[in-house]
Amino acid sequence: MIPSEELAAVFAATAGDGGPTFSWESDEGSVEWVIVGLIDDEWCYVSMLDSVDWSDLCDADDADNGGRVEVVLCGFSSSVPRAAIVPRAAIVPRAAIVPRHVGLAALGSAPTFSTVSPNYVWRRPPR
Repeated sequence: MIPSEELAAVFAATAGDGGPTFSWESDEGSVEWVIVGLIDDEWCYVSMLDSVDWSDLCDADDADNGGRVEVVLCGFSSSVPRAAIVPRAAIVPRAAIVPRHVGLAALGSAPTFSTVSPNYVWRRPPR
């Protein structure tokens, strides 16, 4: 358990190696759970469970690219939706991942997500 006032410092100090994961769980409300899996020191994967199903947070411009890609989350290989190409390595497919600061905003503002930029949308994973 990380107190909210310490979240930003702990999140920033956590290395992305091995796919560490942060989570927020609700006691009540429409959002039940938010998971932020660190991919590396720049990117993270954000997923939210509401009363119906899971949704992935992704860049609005890349929300419909489809497909899946393997990443490491919690030390395990996981399949997540493909979204775009990571700018620093144009040949590496990016999942529905966002910059780490967006993951921190999602954790810090759950369940309202008031600090998450409108450039990002929640998308149900393809089945």
